[in-house]
Amino acid sequence: MRRFLHQLNVVLVCATAFAFGARRVMLEPDEVYFFAHVGMGDAIVVIMGIAQLAAMGLVIVPRTRVPGALVTTALFAVTTGIYLYTDRIVYGLVSCIPLLMAGWVAHESVEVPEET
Repeated sequence: MRRFLHQLNVVLVCATAFAFGARRVMLEPDEVYFFAHVGMGDAIVVIMGIAQLAAMGLVIVPRTRVPGALVTTALFAVTTGIYLYTDRIVYGLVSCIPLLMAGWVAHESVEVPEET
């Protein structure tokens, strides 16, 4: 059951990362306005989108899942921080969900060597 929940969480984190990354790469007006509100230009939005999509690709591959999940967690944390900074408290609290999910993927994907 635990393995199933982990795999389900990986799929959900990848889907969320894809959705956020694609919106940023395509320069959706809402994303551009949101990031422009805190002084980030289009180039930074596109770079964040590309990083989000690349991190999603890393999360898909089990061997690179931990670094991908860490990058995804960092990007979700930036977005959450901006939401909270711009007084969008509800959005900030809701965006904590994918942040925690990505952190859980990183935590659960770390292989702890067995003691001998």
